[in-house]
Amino acid sequence: MLPVVLVGYGVTSTVARNAIIPNLRYYGHLDPLGKSPWIDFAGREGVLLGLASIFLGLSIHFHWFWSRHPKLVYFYDPLRYAAAAAAIAMLVGFSVSLMIF
Repeated sequence: MLPVVLVGYGVTSTVARNAIIPNLRYYGHLDPLGKSPWIDFAGREGVLLGLASIFLGLSIHFHWFWSRHPKLVYFYDPLRYAAAAAAIAMLVGFSVSLMIF
């Protein structure tokens, strides 16, 4: 179920070019400025987070479902590593995009 949620969130974020994630530093009762409990990334950052979510969901899918199928067992390891590498590349691109632009 987790891969479906991750891929669904990733497709939605990529198509809409907008990603919303929880703000882990939110303290509403302590913050006088009233920051939101959500962080909104638009444009390039939203697409990169969406793609990272898609590739992470694919990596989990390959690991848990393809490894148990008798005909797909030979393909799951390279595909799992490729999807994980693509997710890491998207997160690095997201970090670089936040620092540069």
